[in-house]
Amino acid sequence: MRINSLLRVYKRKSIRVLPLILSLILVLFVGSRTVAVPTKSTEILWDTYGVPHIYGKDDQSAFYAFGWAQMQSHGDLLLRLYGQARGRAAEYWGEEYLESDRWVQTAGVPERASSWYKAQSPTFRSYLDAFATGINAYAKQNPKLIDDQVKVVLPVKAEDVMAHLHRVLNFTFVVNPEQVLDLSKQKLQAGSNGWAIAPSHSANGNAMLLANPHLPWSDLFLWYEAQITAPGIDAYG
Repeated sequence: MRINSLLRVYKRKSIRVLPLILSLILVLFVGSRTVAVPTKSTEILWDTYGVPHIYGKDDQSAFYAFGWAQMQSHGDLLLRLYGQARGRAAEYWGEEYLESDRWVQTAGVPERASSWYKAQSPTFRSYLDAFATGINAYAKQNPKLIDDQVKVVLPVKAEDVMAHLHRVLNFTFVVNPEQVLDLSKQKLQAGSNGWAIAPSHSANGNAMLLANPHLPWSDLFLWYEAQITAPGIDAYG
């Protein structure tokens, strides 16, 4: 499969039957479900900002393409993050990841990921499976575009996607990692800021919320913008 501005991907496969997204990741991208225009094929259209606009002939095809697109954009980073979410990064890449692995294993992230995957509905699991399949398909068809160091993480499984979700959202953003393990008695000094604008004070008459979480633009803090359109799904985020 060659990558160009118009990518036709994924013939429906029989996968046992997903956010964020999920990716983060997938859950984040299935926030609004409306009736989308059906398409006979699945495409990824890349705009001038590098944002993928995915049009799937069905839900599984759309999330397969979403996994493919994330690998094309940040393949090496994605695999390194999944390796850390497994709690095996030190095994893969050396002792600099020992502290990260200790924290992931102590918090039980891999075990939680497995149990949470099994707890999902068959439909949601099929989305996660398709997303992981798209990741693996890209890596298999584009081996020269993947750093040799991170290939050890392949193949990616749906449980890895859930583990990454837990590590980033639940155990990094929602709570402080050191407080989870009771490693620090110091009062957390983290902070952020935001503005809430009432409808009466906005030009369009709608309430508005602006938040600035003060996040760096790298590693697990790198968020991914995409559009996913398929029968029953019309989401952008």
